[in-house]
Order: sequence, then C-alpha cells, then structure tokens
Amino acid sequence: MNMIRVFLVLNILFLTLSLASTTSAAAPAEIVLSLNTQEQSINTVSGEVIIPSYLEPVSILDGNSVIKFWIEPPHFLDRRIIFSGIIPGGYTGGEARLFRFSVLGGEPTAADFKIANLVLLLNDGRGTSVENPRSLIKISISQT
Repeated sequence: MNMIRVFLVLNILFLTLSLASTTSAAAPAEIVLSLNTQEQSINTVSGEVIIPSYLEPVSILDGNSVIKFWIEPPHFLDRRIIFSGIIPGGYTGGEARLFRFSVLGGEPTAADFKIANLVLLLNDGRGTSVENPRSLIKISISQT
C-alpha cells in the first residue's frame, strides 16, 4: 500500500513538473523585413539588421522573397543578419518580403532593430544608388 502511495505521489509530481515546463516557454517574435519601392525599379538589395542584445536570434527564412538570387543569403553573424541579393529585371511595387526571422527574449518593437550598410540599386543599367534607401525598408513584427 505504501509503495502504491509513493508511486502515485511521484506520478502526480512528474505530471505537475511536465505541465509547468511545457507551458512556461515564451513564444518567439517573428520579424519581417520588406521592401516598398515607391515606384522605383530596384534590382539589388544588401545590408545588415542589428539585433538588440536582449534578444536571442532563433531562425531566418528567405522563402517567398522578392529576391530571386541571393549573393549572400541572410545569415546570423554575431548580433547581425547579413544579406545581399538581386532581382533580375528589377521590382517595382508595394510591400514585398525580403526575408523573415525570429527572436526570443521579449516583446520587441520595430525601433529596436537597426539597419546598417543598406544599399539599394536602381534597375537603370548604371547601378545608381537609391537616395535615402532606409525609407523603402519596413520592419514588421508579430508574436507567433
């Protein structure tokens, strides 16, 4: 009888611990980096996204991107995401996804992420740099 009680208590304790560990994990935030050309034809995009130190990078997905050929696919390096790609024939239009990534560690806002070394080139046959390229890039966030 004592053995059954011990077994039952251990099972209840195990069940409680199991439930606590599965429900305490925080959901990652998904961040989407997108391009809105504002009626300009863009054929090259490169730059870096700087991730704040309080967030932990988890993954990067570049599927369904407006970028057709990645020269340097998006990847983590230290606290940055480095990327570079081209769009043959250029892209002109509204918001189009470049890539998305996820982070853990809080509830970030778009202002938490910095974009550095951003270069956008026009599809004009000369590789003309876009003036104020940051105005064409949008960061949006959702909790998954």
